[in-house]
Amino acid sequence: MLLTSRVAQQLRSGPSRRPARTGQRRAGGRMAPQAVATASPDELARAKGYPYDRPDSSFVFINGNAYCFPDATWPGTSGLLDLQVSDPTTGAECAVRDVCKGLDITWEPPSDESGWTPVLAIGSNAGVAQLARKYPRDLFPGGVVIPVVQSLLCDLDVVYAPLISSYGSATATLEHAPGCTTQLFVTFLDDAALARMHETEGAYHLVQLNDVDLKLGFSLAAQDRGEAPSAALQTVLQYNHQKGTLNLPLGERGAPSPVALAEIASRGRTLPALGQIAMQRAVMAAVGTPAPGASLDDARRWARDADARAGCEDTEAHDAWISRNLKDDEHRRGVVKQLTDMARPFSWPNHDVKEKLGNVFSANVK
Repeated sequence: MLLTSRVAQQLRSGPSRRPARTGQRRAGGRMAPQAVATASPDELARAKGYPYDRPDSSFVFINGNAYCFPDATWPGTSGLLDLQVSDPTTGAECAVRDVCKGLDITWEPPSDESGWTPVLAIGSNAGVAQLARKYPRDLFPGGVVIPVVQSLLCDLDVVYAPLISSYGSATATLEHAPGCTTQLFVTFLDDAALARMHETEGAYHLVQLNDVDLKLGFSLAAQDRGEAPSAALQTVLQYNHQKGTLNLPLGERGAPSPVALAEIASRGRTLPALGQIAMQRAVMAAVGTPAPGASLDDARRWARDADARAGCEDTEAHDAWISRNLKDDEHRRGVVKQLTDMARPFSWPNHDVKEKLGNVFSANVK
């Protein structure tokens, strides 16, 4: 309760003549509404759409499109060019090398497997639209080819980071979750793609996870059918938030807890889970700017009741809050500071921080 009061107080700002500010103090210290630029429908949709649509199978991201293939057929990076994938428009099957030839792609794969780096894609990095934003054609005129392999990760869950991104979303990070099996993706990046991904991951650490149980080319459905994964890894790189996980009072009896992304499939999940819209409204309540019908009590109910969560709709007040985060970076930084005060460090027992990418206030991919 003291934490919520403190962060709410931090949000209150004094008089300002800057047009981006959205409040001005009046008698009694309360904030009077002030005009703010309104986010466009596309901006609002992007803020609310995280972690974005992705296929329900493995795929190869090629020049902005997803060319899907069955998880079980993943041959490893050495067999990438001969991998049979489906054309996203016609559904016709063809080899990756033929797709590249047809698109006049001059990109060439690394000469051996050591030239590829496997990196977990736990949130938007498996979203086709987000990958298209991160790898635009003007930065990769020779073309971009990234295998994105559906996988299962044991004893870790995808949870919310203490961050509202510069594009308005509550973003993902990992947390130790014994007994939980999470369905996610692994991107295989060549040196150029890896360097570009680093550029888009402000506020995160590049972390090496050790002693993990990561099953490649696998899904929860395949596991239920008794099938075997294509391969396995015990070590993998991951972008994890510098401050760890956002903890909100949504656990049992209101205890602080990490909050899982409801959009990410898992088995054995014990953490409370919220979708993007519900989580943003919970964050609004936590930092002292609740929207009507969106208290922390509401968030606790949404986190435990999928039917109630499905009925959580965005509101004009929510849209206004997103607009302010997008148009007033000083305000967004204030929110981020409050959220990092509610964070707890990443608790996977065996991990190494390889690199710090920016700081907790860094802008993310445009």
